[in-house]
Amino acid sequence: MSAAGAGPAGRRQVVLVGLPGVGKATVGTLLARTCGLDFVDADDRLEARRGRTIAETFAADGEPAFRVSRRTPSSSCCPGPVSSRWAGEP
Repeated sequence: MSAAGAGPAGRRQVVLVGLPGVGKATVGTLLARTCGLDFVDADDRLEARRGRTIAETFAADGEPAFRVSRRTPSSSCCPGPVSSRWAGEP
């Protein structure tokens, strides 16, 4: 469920990737807190950008539109040192 690599400006980055409901945000929050780092959740960023929850997006626009909204490249979506991202994201 995890991958590590160089983030922006060569900084190390931990990225948690997985299917919905597997605990990426829970693990990411605990890991970031333990290491004294910031945690960025892709779903939180998406909700902030759209101004509504994921459930509201599903209800209003349907699943296909929601999937399209998740196509933002991860580097611009979640720049934090510890982040969670969507499985299958570009």
